[in-house]
Amino acid sequence: MSDYSFSAAERWAVYKIHGEQCYLCRKPIDLRSMQVDHIIPEYLLNDSDHLSKCLDSYGLPSNFNLNSYENWMPACASCNNKKSSDVFEPTPIFQIILQNATAKADQARKAATEAVSSAALTRALNAVERSAADETLDIELLKPLILAYAKARPKAMKALITEVDSHIIEFKLEFAAPPEFRITPFYKVLYTSGAIRIVQTPWGTGYVPTEENPHSSFYCGHCGSKGPWNGARCLSCGMLDDGD
Repeated sequence: MSDYSFSAAERWAVYKIHGEQCYLCRKPIDLRSMQVDHIIPEYLLNDSDHLSKCLDSYGLPSNFNLNSYENWMPACASCNNKKSSDVFEPTPIFQIILQNATAKADQARKAATEAVSSAALTRALNAVERSAADETLDIELLKPLILAYAKARPKAMKALITEVDSHIIEFKLEFAAPPEFRITPFYKVLYTSGAIRIVQTPWGTGYVPTEENPHSSFYCGHCGSKGPWNGARCLSCGMLDDGD
């Protein structure tokens, strides 16, 4: 467990800049359950002699900051728990990992600064941080976060801005592997042609109308949201609403 307390903006920056995947197993991970791993273990801050020897063997300066984007990478819980407090040998693979973190550190700082400066994005990130694994999230609240993700991923942005008839719910995908944004283990946004079309929540997978002000029939009579919908079930609150 890290002693450093990561902010929602810092977690978002690490997740966004390093490709939404575990840096060890390379598998996709979601923003909510992602763990930020210290490449060089944080506990070495309490063992100055060991830390000095490690930094020297890695060819790093003595003032290298372990609690910085140069030393943070996104990891899944399984890999992070297996790695625990292990200190990597100074192999070429390890050097590449450190070089990658360093090369993208300024991008991560910029992403975190942009998140803090956007009140809407900050609210969305804090909502994700507070959410339990089985809790639903308001798609309206998450829009700034989804847009920020899409801007960072060309394929997702292309899917978001492609124009289609707004009255057609399009399920035909433009991509062999459609871009997706994993927000929590049970909530992800899938992009299809046209816009944010399909959303997965704990109650299933459904669609969201893309119009800012859709027909009144789209709004749930129980929670007031406009979906996502799976048939007559609102996937924001899980209630059935047949319009009666």
